[in-house]
Amino acid sequence: MSDADEERILADLRRRAKQREWLILLVGVAMLATFLGLSLRMIGQPLRWQPIALLFGAVALVGAVGMTAAWWVTRFPPGALTARMVLRQSDRVQRLLSRFYLFYPILIGLIAVDGALLVQRVLHGGWRVLDVTEGLVFTFCALVYVPYLTGWGVGRMSRLIYDEELFRSFRTRGYIAGFWSIMAGLPLILALGLARPAWAVEALPVLIAVGVCVPAVTIALLSRQAERDA
Repeated sequence: MSDADEERILADLRRRAKQREWLILLVGVAMLATFLGLSLRMIGQPLRWQPIALLFGAVALVGAVGMTAAWWVTRFPPGALTARMVLRQSDRVQRLLSRFYLFYPILIGLIAVDGALLVQRVLHGGWRVLDVTEGLVFTFCALVYVPYLTGWGVGRMSRLIYDEELFRSFRTRGYIAGFWSIMAGLPLILALGLARPAWAVEALPVLIAVGVCVPAVTIALLSRQAERDA
C-alpha cells in the first residue's frame, strides 16, 4: 500500500472519529435530558427502589443504545488499519492521551470528593436507596478512566500504541510513582484511623484517587518533556 493510500485511509478514519465524538456528545446530552426529565417527575415523592431503578435504567438504556448506534454509524472498515499505519499515528495518539491524563486530577478528584461525602453520610446515617445508586454510579465513572490509563481491554491495533517502547517506559514510571504515592499515604490513613476510625474510612476514596491521578500526571509530564526535547 502506497503512502498516498495510507494518508487517504487515515483522513477517512479521522473524519469518522470526529463524527463519533459529536455523536457521543449528543448521546451525553440525551442521557442528561432523560435524567432530568424523569427526576423532575420524582420531586416530592418518597424515594423507593422502583422509581430509582427506572430512572437509572432509562438513562443506561439511552446511553447503551446511543453509544452502540454511534459506534455502528462511524465504525472503521474491517482491516482498514495496518500495524504500520497505527505506528505512524502513535505519536499523535500518545500526545492526545497525555493531554487527557492532565485532566485526571479534576475528573477523578471530583469523584473522590463525592465518594468521601458518600462514605461520611453512610457512616453517620446508614445506607439509603440513593446512597446505593450513587455509589454504583461513582464506581462505574471511576472505572471508565482505568482502560485509558492502563490500556486494558483495548483492541489489538490500539495495543501497539500502548506497547510502543518510549510510551511503555513512561507508563511504567507512572505506575511506580502511583504505587509510592499510595504507600506514602498509608501512614496518614493509619494515623487517622488511630485518632478516629471514621476519618480513615472517609479518606480512603481520596487515597485511591491519588493512586490513579499520580500515574496519569506523571505520564503526561514525561510525554511533554519528551516533546520539548525532541
